[in-house]
Amino acid sequence: MRVRMLTLLVTASVVIATLATPAFAIGPFLQVQDSEDAGMGYGLGLKHSILGPIPIIGFDLRASWLHYADEDKLVSSFELFPLEAVGTVKLGIFYAGLGLGYYVASGDIKPDNEVGGFLAGGLSFGLGGLSAFAELRYLKLEPGAADMSGVGANIGVTLPL
Repeated sequence: MRVRMLTLLVTASVVIATLATPAFAIGPFLQVQDSEDAGMGYGLGLKHSILGPIPIIGFDLRASWLHYADEDKLVSSFELFPLEAVGTVKLGIFYAGLGLGYYVASGDIKPDNEVGGFLAGGLSFGLGGLSAFAELRYLKLEPGAADMSGVGANIGVTLPL
């Protein structure tokens, strides 16, 4: 009974704190992602950041588009559409995050749709009313027989809502 009450109290506190201090931001970013089997992919994305109940904790929801067309690696070009959720911890201008995503592929010859994960770390700093960010990330993604794992980078801006 005590455990249930404590769990309920903590959950209610987190929900109330989150509702009482909403902090949202949204913005575009440029993305580059290297992979073992497909070579280099380039694209654009949109990031929606949500500040958690504790100011150093945040959450991001991301949707992006990547185009792969390395003639040495693949027979044909294809597109990858990552839909990702990221939990972040921020200390000063530095942040680190752990993310999970669903990666949808499109094209004639393409890898299977698959769930993958990534680690990210970067800088985020204010520029007047905007916030700029730059991050490096390592993606672990192995759809079917393909290995799309590799290092990538994102750079962009966010505008508070």
